[in-house]
Amino acid sequence: MTDRKFMLMTAIFFSVSMAFLETLLDMLIDAPKAFENLLIILPSLVFSSLGLFFFFFIFWLLIAFPLIYYYKLNHSATTISISVFLTLNYVLFLLIESNLGDRDFFLTDWFKLLLTAIISSVIAFGSYFSFQYGENSKTYKQVCKYFGSSAPFLFAELMLLIWIFKYKINITTSNWTLPILVCFFIIFLFTLWIFYRIINKQWAFKFLNTTLLIFIISPFISFAFLISQNATVKEFETKAQQIEHIILISVDTLRPDVLTCYNENGVSTPNIDQIANDGMLFKNAISPSSWTLPAISSILTGLPPSVHQAINRDSKLSHKLKTLAEYLKEANYYTGAIGANQFLVEERNVNQGFIDYNFFPKSSIGNTLGSYITKKLFPQQFEEKVTTGELTDLAVKWVKQASQNNRNIFLWLHYLDPHVPYNPPAKYLPDLEPPPSIGTKFGATTSIRSGKFIPTIFERKWIQLLYEKEVRYVDDNIGRFITALKQFNIYDESLIVVLSDHGEEFWEHGGFEHGHTLYNEVIRVPLIIKLPESFSNYTPKPVQIRVSTQNIFPTILELCDIDFDQNMNYTTSLTPLWSNNQDSYRPIPVISSGLLYFDEQESVIFGDTKYIRSLLNDAEELYHLADDPEEQFSYAKKDADQIELALNMLEEYHKSSKKVRNLLGVSKSEHINLDKETLRKLRSMGYIR
Repeated sequence: MTDRKFMLMTAIFFSVSMAFLETLLDMLIDAPKAFENLLIILPSLVFSSLGLFFFFFIFWLLIAFPLIYYYKLNHSATTISISVFLTLNYVLFLLIESNLGDRDFFLTDWFKLLLTAIISSVIAFGSYFSFQYGENSKTYKQVCKYFGSSAPFLFAELMLLIWIFKYKINITTSNWTLPILVCFFIIFLFTLWIFYRIINKQWAFKFLNTTLLIFIISPFISFAFLISQNATVKEFETKAQQIEHIILISVDTLRPDVLTCYNENGVSTPNIDQIANDGMLFKNAISPSSWTLPAISSILTGLPPSVHQAINRDSKLSHKLKTLAEYLKEANYYTGAIGANQFLVEERNVNQGFIDYNFFPKSSIGNTLGSYITKKLFPQQFEEKVTTGELTDLAVKWVKQASQNNRNIFLWLHYLDPHVPYNPPAKYLPDLEPPPSIGTKFGATTSIRSGKFIPTIFERKWIQLLYEKEVRYVDDNIGRFITALKQFNIYDESLIVVLSDHGEEFWEHGGFEHGHTLYNEVIRVPLIIKLPESFSNYTPKPVQIRVSTQNIFPTILELCDIDFDQNMNYTTSLTPLWSNNQDSYRPIPVISSGLLYFDEQESVIFGDTKYIRSLLNDAEELYHLADDPEEQFSYAKKDADQIELALNMLEEYHKSSKKVRNLLGVSKSEHINLDKETLRKLRSMGYIR
């Protein structure tokens, strides 16, 4: 074998072996959720192999070749020693990096890398002299060739074994553990025997080259299969509908009083204001919960948290419940959802009924070199995170494609901003000097919740200012989206709903963020409904009547003339409110529940009275919202009649909830596994430490 061919074969065996090894380590340490699908692993493996091959080649060209040329070193021995040096450094670097978690490198980590480089250099020198003196030994060369060429295949088999036990079978409880181990042991021995038999055959390297070619082509086959699995439906029957385009825009964590259409002193939000001018502005909309999963589940099902039971950090929506998207899909609407929030990814089951469901963060495809390259080459398919601007781009692209095919569409667009961390783009930052303890980005919610960080008055104002600038950022993006709808000539005849899942507290009751209380700053939300221009007897105007965001479910279905089981629904359609006979709409008590933190509470608003009760210690609060809209003065001890009335409403509510749960077959909350990856993403949103 020529020196050049030996170098190339060494580079190939090194790069492929390291690709399998780093993927194997990634499975053992981080266990990326996307690895459950073996086809997802193939692209990363190939890109890792190619990246490591080029790295080896460049390193050899810059380091090994000059050493060989100037010092007349043994070519093969130098190539082997370089391979050993890179292998040891790469493996040890992967192990060190895996222990970092989310933190940056410390001085001790750099010391470990330096020590690694020194040790691997010594071993590489040893391997050089070992190969040089053993090169004349036929047995020595045979052993090197034997183990070097079989290493990629052995690592591949070991990776497959780890994958089976990590993602498919519980190694400690499964009856298949021993048979699988025995089977793989036989396969390992068979692989070694095969290479022992063929390694000296003339056609052996042709066989290895063919195998390598198949390995390189495999990602394209896997991509084709994955795309065929998730392909957009090309042929989609379209029927004439009273409303052809339905757009639901939900903005996470958005308070109504920050919008100028609700508060003239609020943030300038001209684009949301424009939709409000063209539609019905609901001044007193209430969310069924003060955090995302139960609130959105109620919007999509029309059911309260007490029925749908998606109320815990590890909950998911029951597949037994029929969503708004499922009704619309059955009515021949092309349904799509684009957005970002860890509580709304596919695993939570809120994707029921959506043909296209593109929610972020995506499942991680690992932390290998190949996964990094894959995400850069195919960001839409594999990038974990997305910005508000990128969400808007995806939504515009989706609507453009759907409108070109003359489809009836239902698009749900969910913006994560202005949710924590508050991190507005540079051009939106306030023209003030930020407090040193915070800077231009804030996400230390757990520190505030635990009392470790108690912001000063100025720091609190700065935090709220960052929030408001994110609202401005979102409004600009909604403006871009609305402009696109107008360019596609579908804005005027679209049904557009703009709302939020919940609000945000800024110390009105001594707390911060959301999910911890049921005061109005966290459950009162904006709600705007714009009807198609062709609707008669419709005059855009503000509505003072108190409603729930659960009302959206029956309202959209009634407007689209789609039948649904009203006996299973807790709310009524809002359609009477834009007719000339608003008195035909009968307000019902608005109930909220399902906290994320601290003791569970429930509240009921009837007329101008609001009652809040702790389910842990029965502590009660009673507010008269007309006189005390900020809920600062409870008169629970002064009005026993109102409390009794509220308790009767809640008792009736729980009875009917139990009845509906039984009819729907939803006996308890369904759960997902909060694995390492999910916990990391929830931590980035400030939900856990």
